[in-house]
Amino acid sequence: MAFAKAEKTFQASVETSKFVREDYKYMYAAKKEGKKTAWMTGITPIEMFEATEIVSVFPENYNAFASAKQMGADLCQEAEMRGFSQDICSYGRLCLGYCLSGKGPYGSLPDPDILICTRNACATHVKWWEAMSHIFKKPLFVLDIPEIHGVPTKAQTKYFMTQLEKLKEFIKETTGQTVKDDRLEEKVALSQRTSELWSELTEMRKKSPCPISSTDVFNQMFLTVTKPATKRANDILTQLVGEVKAYVDQGKGVVEHERFRLMWDNIAIWYNLGLMNYLQKAGAVSVIETYSSHCGWGKLMDMSQGPAHALASKYMPGYLNLDLNSKVKLMQSLAKDFRLDGALLFSNRSCKPYSVGQYDIKIALEKVGVKSVMFEADMVDQRAYAEETNNNRQEAFLEMLENDKSAK
Repeated sequence: MAFAKAEKTFQASVETSKFVREDYKYMYAAKKEGKKTAWMTGITPIEMFEATEIVSVFPENYNAFASAKQMGADLCQEAEMRGFSQDICSYGRLCLGYCLSGKGPYGSLPDPDILICTRNACATHVKWWEAMSHIFKKPLFVLDIPEIHGVPTKAQTKYFMTQLEKLKEFIKETTGQTVKDDRLEEKVALSQRTSELWSELTEMRKKSPCPISSTDVFNQMFLTVTKPATKRANDILTQLVGEVKAYVDQGKGVVEHERFRLMWDNIAIWYNLGLMNYLQKAGAVSVIETYSSHCGWGKLMDMSQGPAHALASKYMPGYLNLDLNSKVKLMQSLAKDFRLDGALLFSNRSCKPYSVGQYDIKIALEKVGVKSVMFEADMVDQRAYAEETNNNRQEAFLEMLENDKSAK
């Protein structure tokens, strides 16, 4: 099943797409030149590696890229044919699929020299990265991060900073590279600038009509996830902020007649980002996503106590590392701040940590006057997407919102 591509609104989105292609080209060339390569999970302190000559590789980003190219199901099947269960997270299956088959948009990724996994997203990461450590016979470091209830305690922050020191030692022992303090400070400062631009962009999305929707924001996440500590990310986001601000100054929205302001909960459905354009034709705009705004990427850091403390303030309290009560409070806050009419709760077949608790969130949103619709699919495996069923459910939801608005 093939899906419509997302329609990009801004020139900066085109620049990001160019950056993605150039970055993959660089990865393969750098590996051939003998540079060390680190594969890491999505919410890893990338600033640590940008402070070295190590090439950072994010398999999950490649998963999204492959899925957008409509290769998700085929690559998942490559893993399944080699004995991995279809019940395993599709990010894991897709990644193992290209590791074991050599297939993918650019083939398999350049082989890793080291692997880094964090515990601030899900338990699947650890087993998935252990499998890859076994396949490639390369050392694995697991960055342990405690679950946060509300805000990190002093003890939790100190523990995280101790973990960062152990990560530095691991990098030195396995690659010979040293994370120098002055270089790390420079990269953390660049990353903070990326976060400032991202926060400025998010703030403008509170305007009505909304000047930028999830269609472009999901495309821009490459910058905040994998390249926040680079000048190129700063430059593209500066361009995007300028383009979006021009919309705000003109009173222009991403759709001509904004009827409904929606929130998207969960990871993007990468093979069907065109869904956003489908909703926009009905005047429904996704004005905020928990995935882009509260998982840690693009989060403003506490820069008052040095780079290690700054990284702790960024990577510890992300959405997937919060307790349910904290998530509920956050969702109710977003409903108020973005003046939501409704919420799209994507129950992700693969990502259980993200999807568990959505019924509680649905009830909590209703208490503040925001109705929601839940629908099931998978983030990269299109075999789990029932297009007609989901379209009917979303159309019925929009009709309900329209009736409610007419009754007021």
